[in-house]
Amino acid sequence: MSYLDVVLTVVLTTFLAVLGYFFLNYTFKEEGEDKKFLDLKLNKKALVAAGIFFGIGILTGLFEIYHEKAATVIIMSYIMLLSVLYLAAIVDFKKSIIPNSLIIAGLVMYVVFALLSILVVGADAKSFLLISLAGGLIIGGLLLLVMLVSKNALGMGDVKLFFLVGLMLGLKNCYEVLLISMVIMALTAIVLLLLKKVDRKTAVPMAPFMAIGFAICLALGM
Repeated sequence: MSYLDVVLTVVLTTFLAVLGYFFLNYTFKEEGEDKKFLDLKLNKKALVAAGIFFGIGILTGLFEIYHEKAATVIIMSYIMLLSVLYLAAIVDFKKSIIPNSLIIAGLVMYVVFALLSILVVGADAKSFLLISLAGGLIIGGLLLLVMLVSKNALGMGDVKLFFLVGLMLGLKNCYEVLLISMVIMALTAIVLLLLKKVDRKTAVPMAPFMAIGFAICLALGM
């Protein structure tokens, strides 16, 4: 186990948890409240959510480091993507929306990941970008088609989020996340229908299932 990887995992996860706290604190302010991103007034719910992410992020990084499943830059990208999916899951579950600001933050993280992979690790720029674009455009395009064909199955936020996942993970890995997410989402919808908690027209937020699907893929080493 590399101690440098452990330190980087703790530092990056702490940084993302702090940003996540302020993001949630800002996002869940009621209409009419003073909306400032760097609001130092304590929000217990946002603090608990950020603390949970910190724990998940640390465990994810240590799991990957211990099993030596990925290079340092890849582990950092997993934690960055996990932070976006985690925050998207919370907001989507509570407000049925995935903020564009979160997608933009994810794209910034992708650019950082791409630069580190190409300039530091020495990945071939052409191959790296082709793999990323294939994942983003094909998976994103597929979900866009599903959204256009179906009325309530998906939202544009889901399409944007999976486009980001495709960029970060590439086509094969993103397909695995999509497949597991869809299976869990379908099973959950069936159970809720049987329990009469929802009906056929109820829109089920997809971001929470994306986060779960990604976490399962990481745990299984897929």
